[in-house]
Amino acid sequence: MAVVRGSFPNLTVILFLFSALLGGCIVAAGLVSVPNILGLERDAAERAIHDAGLSVGSINEAASSVVPPGRVISQSPIAGTEVASGSFVSFTLSTGPTTA
Repeated sequence: MAVVRGSFPNLTVILFLFSALLGGCIVAAGLVSVPNILGLERDAAERAIHDAGLSVGSINEAASSVVPPGRVISQSPIAGTEVASGSFVSFTLSTGPTTA
């Protein structure tokens, strides 16, 4: 059973129920700032996400005539957003310019 104290009583109930689904194992999460991973290569972006106490979410690819292939062109949530520790950060990697 998880006990969370604070000014968010509804969150306490949600965490309690979630904890029950996980067999009583849950870690109270603090807020962390999402790092800026724009322009980083995939490995560096994943490392920055993990170093910030976050998890890697979905990784997509899209063409870009500006950003070199293999580098991050967008991320969600945006850099500087305060999120719960362990939250997912998704990003899109450039595949380079579209070829005709």
